[in-house]
Amino acid sequence: MRAHAGPAPHRRPGRLPLHAASDDRCGRAAPDLSGGRCDSRAAGGGRAVPPLRPAPGGGRPRGCHRRRAAGRIPPGGAHLARARRGDAGCLCLQSGRGQLGPGRSPARRPAGRLPTHPAGRPASAPGCRDRTMSLPPAPPRALILAAGRGERMRPLTDATPKPLLAVRGQPLIVHHLAALAAAGVREVVINTAWLEDQFPAALGDGARWGLKIHYSMEGRDHGGALETAGGIAKALPWLAPRGEEAFWVVSGDVFLPGFPFAAADAAAFAASPHWARLWLVPNAPHHPGGDFGIDAQGLATRAAADKLTWASVGLFKPGLFTDVAPGTRLALRPKLEAALDAGRLAACRWDGPWTDVGTVERLNALNAPA
Repeated sequence: MRAHAGPAPHRRPGRLPLHAASDDRCGRAAPDLSGGRCDSRAAGGGRAVPPLRPAPGGGRPRGCHRRRAAGRIPPGGAHLARARRGDAGCLCLQSGRGQLGPGRSPARRPAGRLPTHPAGRPASAPGCRDRTMSLPPAPPRALILAAGRGERMRPLTDATPKPLLAVRGQPLIVHHLAALAAAGVREVVINTAWLEDQFPAALGDGARWGLKIHYSMEGRDHGGALETAGGIAKALPWLAPRGEEAFWVVSGDVFLPGFPFAAADAAAFAASPHWARLWLVPNAPHHPGGDFGIDAQGLATRAAADKLTWASVGLFKPGLFTDVAPGTRLALRPKLEAALDAGRLAACRWDGPWTDVGTVERLNALNAPA
């Protein structure tokens, strides 16, 4: 048998020889175990070690533990097995079923890979619940339309974009950002054109609301606003990076406090066959004819009797705009009409407060003392 000068650096040192003492790495004397007492106890608190009693017939002294070979799993003991399932894994505690006794060896499973499911995935251990962890869907993203010139708001908009005008103490667009953040939205796109450099200067990257803001600068890239459908098409790489995600769209010049931007509405719409879902409000005096009606199935109609006004907030799917080349100037109305004709335009009613902040008079009315 080869004698070793000392333990390998990656191995645990062996037990001390009986009735022998050596120095440890800290330079302290090894305890004398012959009398069953740890000498370090007197120096600062060890605990007594019972004396080792010789075994009958000169065998290994009782109380001396057999050293187990490195790298082996104790047969019949408990061990961890990992069953991989897609992106998630399952940790199972497998108990050995062998019963040890005189002349008996523990039952062992032959070495090799874990048994597999019929589909080819590794099987879980006995008693382990076979389940796959799935991540919740990412919250929808949102586009705030803010590229317009605001002609009817002049002279106020000569120096300030309309969505940055103050409503009840803060810029109009901030009301949207706060509501979207409260609803769980984490990424927002703002399309800009008129005085567009003021938006990043005023709003930054969105971190103060827990958001990440992307700026789709139509003025810089295309020389002016692309209208609503054109602006949505340009922003699609941010709104639907996989080309399939539903997203919110809200106009930056409407005030609708209390609108929830509900995640449940977004999830239901994403699972539906619809291309767009619009929220409608009672007709205001400046728009008495309305835009769309709502039938019993929740689809938008052209029925003249019960038309309501689109509140400039809705959910959309990217497929409605994939045929619009980036940089194209296109209004939204033709796209909505096409979805309506195909039976893919849903609508519902919003009875909360809503104002189209399109004139100086309406802005002043919102900011008037209560």
